[in-house]
Formats: sequence, C-alpha cells, structure tokens
Amino acid sequence: MRFCRCSADSTDNAGSSSTTPTGYQLWCSRLRNAFWPTPNVAQFPSKYGGLKEYVETQDQQIPQPKKEPETGWERILQMYDDGKPHMEIDVTVKMVRAAFFGGFFFGGYSGHVMARERYNMHVVGKKFLSPRDAMKRKLDFSIVMFAKKGFSMGFKAAALIGSVVFLSTHIARYRDRFSLTYFPAISASVGSVLAFPIGVLGSMKAIGLGLSSGTMLSMVVYLYALALNKSVDAAYKQFRDEYDEELREELILNERALRLMKEQKLFWKQSAIRMIKEMDDKKLLENDAWEHEEKADKTENEDKEVTEANKKSDSEKSKK
Repeated sequence: MRFCRCSADSTDNAGSSSTTPTGYQLWCSRLRNAFWPTPNVAQFPSKYGGLKEYVETQDQQIPQPKKEPETGWERILQMYDDGKPHMEIDVTVKMVRAAFFGGFFFGGYSGHVMARERYNMHVVGKKFLSPRDAMKRKLDFSIVMFAKKGFSMGFKAAALIGSVVFLSTHIARYRDRFSLTYFPAISASVGSVLAFPIGVLGSMKAIGLGLSSGTMLSMVVYLYALALNKSVDAAYKQFRDEYDEELREELILNERALRLMKEQKLFWKQSAIRMIKEMDDKKLLENDAWEHEEKADKTENEDKEVTEANKKSDSEKSKK
C-alpha cells in the first residue's frame, strides 16, 4: 500500500505494509497538496480515522468510505489533505502575488523619485571623474533605492492583503458560513496590528481605512448575492463551488498539456494546450455528427415502422 505525495520510509524497505506520516512530514505533505495539487490523488491520512478516498493497489483503485468533516478544524485540514485545488488557497496565493508586485512597483517608483531628489541635493559641489561616472553613480543609487523601497512596500502590501484574504476565506470555511462582517472586521484588525509600530494614531488610521475598504468589499459581495437572488452565504458557497470546479478543470488541462509536451517533445506549454483544445473540439464534432446520424437513422426506422403499420392496416381494411 502506498500513499500519494509521501516519500517511502525506512520501514517500507524493511517489509512494512504501510506507513502513516505524522508531525513534520504530515504538515509538509499538506503544504505540498495545497500549493502543488494533482488531480485524482489519494486523500492523505488525517486525524479522523486515516480514511482515504482511494487506496492504490497494483492494478486497480478500491473506493473507500469517505467521512465528512464534522468540526471546523477538520474542514480546514480537509483542504490541505485531499490534494485538490480549493478557492481559499488559490485566491490567497494569487492575491499575495498581485499585492507584492503592485506594492513593489508602486513603492519602487515613489522611492525612485525621492532618491533622485536626494541625489541631486547630495552631489551639489562634488566633482566626478567624468560625466559617465556621474551618470553611473546616479543610476546605481536609483536602482538600489528602487529595490529597497519596492521590496519594503511589496512585503507590507502582501502581508496586509494576504492576511485579510486568508483569514476571511478560512474563517468562512471554519464556520461553514460567510458573513458580510468578515471583511470590515478582519481588515480593521489586521491593519491595526501591522500599523502598531507607527503608534496609536497610525493604528487608528489603519482601523478607519480597514473598515472603509472592508465595507466596500462586503457591498460587492452583497450586490453579487442580490444579482443571484440568494442569501450572502448561499451566493458565496455557489461561487466557491464554481471556482473549485474551474480550478480542477484547469489542473487536469495542465496535466494533459505536460503529458503531451513530453510525448510530442513540445517546448511551449500554450502550444500543447491549443492542440488539446483542437483535439477536444474535433472529438466533440465527431460525437455530434454520430449522434445526428444515430438520430436520423432512428427517425428513419420509426417512419418505416409507421409506413408498414399504415400499409398493414389498409390491407386489413381492404380485405374486410
């Protein structure tokens, strides 16, 4: 017996039938399942009985009973144990990445402007070896300040936005219920904590900014639920299910693309994806044509049966 995403232990080589990772190995496997999921992988052993969706054998997969999580903590662990993509993790990663790059360029640009003014004040009355040397020093100073301010602002933005998204989505999963108060409350709390080194005034400003921005996000969610004519919780769960389904389809498409790249020795992944879509469209057209022919044959047979029945009834009437 072998578990997916788990390296073999020394007891396996000694002839042990199975190993159940615990502690550090278990959390490492959960993180791998979260950030690098694979389709149709076995559910990793968790605290509720070590049950799996599939137990891998030599030639077949034996379905096993699946126990639904009962507590909020089990629902959280299920996201990291089943090896499937989930909206909570994917949205958090994407928002952290986008916030970091946005903060990096915004902070780097503002730092570059300040560095240019600072450099112009610093070089007053100084002499350089040549105009080229002066330009080189100015460029080096601008690059250093751009990177310094950019990384500083990028990490701050990623920490703020990532914490808000992570806590909001995971609390909704933990409680199995979404509320409009999550975004304002969490935004204000995280902002006040991150702004605590600035002082009390900075924390109060962060709380006000968090409440205003969180309220705007909650209004967007409310309008989305209003458009679907559902409650906020039902609309959020529907959006989450649709998002998870799209993630799984995208993951399977990427796996097929990687397999095709290996078979056809392709270099670009987009070329493999385009070939897969063309093959799927071709198969879909063939299936439609086959269904159309089958339907036409069925209609023709029904017409023949009706015609024969009419002829038979006419012949019986003529005999009478």
